[in-house]
Amino acid sequence: MTKATITALATYRPAAVINDIYRAYVASLDLPDELQAALVDPGTVDAALADVPDQRVAKFAHACTHMTISPNMVQGGVKTNVIPDEVVLEVDIRTLPGQTGEEARALLLDALGDLADYVDIESNDDGSTESPIDTPMWDALARVTARMVKDSALVPFLMVGGTDNRFFRRAGSVGYGFALFSERLAYEDFASMFHGNDERVDAESLGLTEQLWRAVAEEMLT
Repeated sequence: MTKATITALATYRPAAVINDIYRAYVASLDLPDELQAALVDPGTVDAALADVPDQRVAKFAHACTHMTISPNMVQGGVKTNVIPDEVVLEVDIRTLPGQTGEEARALLLDALGDLADYVDIESNDDGSTESPIDTPMWDALARVTARMVKDSALVPFLMVGGTDNRFFRRAGSVGYGFALFSERLAYEDFASMFHGNDERVDAESLGLTEQLWRAVAEEMLT
């Protein structure tokens, strides 16, 4: 039963959800118009991801358009010669902005099918959050970045991992994940380095980010 439950969750494919932040992100990519159009269509995005030249970008785009389910921890039993009467499976679910805990529960039940009768679902309902981009801080970031990087532009972006920004947003603050990286570090490499082998950031990028945030603070205070 445990194996069947894990398999059902791991192989389930939720429907794609397209939002405005993701559309702006796709528009910033150097891709053919036809492929961009397919990537922002809920009916074609899954197939179109295979045509993205860099599959690291494709994996990120998939996470931006789907609620993801990852069964990661299993605990059960008290002795090796006794069949467990209960098995606890911890599942990492990452919702998209606007999706609720009830939606996640409904998706789990759909994934489990007939197995749902044998499963009790408990959740901490730690939903995703987002910050608007029509804010003084966004404008300050745009001005400072334009001064520091010629011909640059800000692009709305979904962070597919969890950050502490969700707590600040729920308290009424605006929060952005923002840094400035050296040209030696390609965007595709940056996106694939989280929790990976040799996770790191170069010293130049660290210095640029310190300069960026110092300038933003001064910009906001003037």
